[in-house]
Amino acid sequence: MIITSEFKNAVTSHNETLVKIMLKDSLLLDTTFKMFDEMLSYCVNRFDDFYMNDQDDDFSKDDDFNVLLGGLVNNFSRKRIVYLKEYISKTYGCKIESVKKNRETINSNTAEQRERVIIVKRIITEHRNMSHIINDIKKRNDYRINDIEEIEKISNDIADQCKKLKRKKVL
Repeated sequence: MIITSEFKNAVTSHNETLVKIMLKDSLLLDTTFKMFDEMLSYCVNRFDDFYMNDQDDDFSKDDDFNVLLGGLVNNFSRKRIVYLKEYISKTYGCKIESVKKNRETINSNTAEQRERVIIVKRIITEHRNMSHIINDIKKRNDYRINDIEEIEKISNDIADQCKKLKRKKVL
């Protein structure tokens, strides 16, 4: 995972409050906590007394989650982090995974739609090409062998494209 330049700048400028806010926010953005763990390992040794002593952090598990999460900035203890990770995993993990799966489905559907559009555009282009050949034949009032071969080739391509659309259950 890539650590953002904004986070690196906050660490470099020793803006401990901003670093902790960004860490807090990352807990909800990535319920695998890989982002949080990577960000934490990047910055923890660059600050003195980054963690609060666990005994001094007297939060209650009965406290409102938003209060506990917001309190992480001023009460950055290992005990609070462990509790928040457990709570987020239980409460939001499934919901966030569901959202990710929905996004993947939407992206997949979007890719399929683009592919269908490309196929339809190809059919339209080939239809135009065939229309030009037929109009030339009408103007000449005669046809050539290569005209027939080209019409056959275009017809086969259109048929192939139609088969592709059928396989995608569009028609």
